[in-house]
Amino acid sequence: MEGKYVNGVDIIRCNDKGKIVEFRVMIRPLQAINLVHRQMGEMLEKMAPS
Repeated sequence: MEGKYVNGVDIIRCNDKGKIVEFRVMIRPLQAINLVHRQMGEMLEKMAPS
């Protein structure tokens, strides 16, 4: 992403019925976390009602 190396893993926990009850995303290094945070914020701003 933007020339930065991003390493991540998704951890998904399901209940006995197969329904997702927890979803975690772990990203490293710190520069990648900051980049993802900024880009997610920009995406959410575009989606917000005017």
